[in-house]
Amino acid sequence: MKIIVTKKEGMTRIHKDNGLVCPVTILSAFETKKVGDRTTDKDGYEAAIVEANGHKYELKGQDCDTTLEDLENKDIFLEGTTKGKGFTGTIKRYGFSRGPMSHGSHNKRNPGAAGSAYPQRVVKGQKMPGHVGNNKTTIKTTVEGVIKDKNYILVKGSVPGRRGSVVILKTVK
Repeated sequence: MKIIVTKKEGMTRIHKDNGLVCPVTILSAFETKKVGDRTTDKDGYEAAIVEANGHKYELKGQDCDTTLEDLENKDIFLEGTTKGKGFTGTIKRYGFSRGPMSHGSHNKRNPGAAGSAYPQRVVKGQKMPGHVGNNKTTIKTTVEGVIKDKNYILVKGSVPGRRGSVVILKTVK
């Protein structure tokens, strides 16, 4: 498995040879340097410590790399942190419908009743307002192209995170 530390630059689209338009995300690869190891004897797990863009990252993989060779048309995993949306209500969080907006209704965006007659408490797992986003997410996608002189990797579709966020690229075996 090959691991590359990248930064999300933004999205665009490319025209493929067959005439179809493909949405892509542009990732710029950082120069990485291995600076240490985590071992099972000392730390209880195995990982490589790499330095990229002045920051250190722990990566669980065999080969931390910056070469972009043989990436085109390969399936990859992208690991990133989703956009944080803060504390949100049930309409934004779960897609609940709102109440009536006229005739003096006080149930505009409220979640409604939380408990029930039996078991006379709020059941665990009840869909309630709460924190949304800012989660570590892994997606599987395909590399559509590589621009070697700028260290850009063009990845099919969208990638979790904001523009400028760090995304870990892992090749599929």
